[in-house]
Amino acid sequence: MAESRSRTEEWDGTKIPPQFEAACNIVLSVSPNEEDCASLERIFKSGWTVIASATVASALSVLREIPIPIVICDCDISSGTWREML
Repeated sequence: MAESRSRTEEWDGTKIPPQFEAACNIVLSVSPNEEDCASLERIFKSGWTVIASATVASALSVLREIPIPIVICDCDISSGTWREML
């Protein structure tokens, strides 16, 4: 059986990859720090996809297009707050 791996995807807002349209095993990382996303990728191992978003505005763009069940936001993000996404 093939091993599933988590993948980090950088959202560019151009189109939704087909595998993300109905997936429920996606985590949105909202942080300008690339290491935060890498850490989440290690935590959410097999079968999970981590999408990286550096700003609240780009995260909101992703959330309007893809129903993501888990969003993890850096507490020190300068472009907005987690409350705006909520």
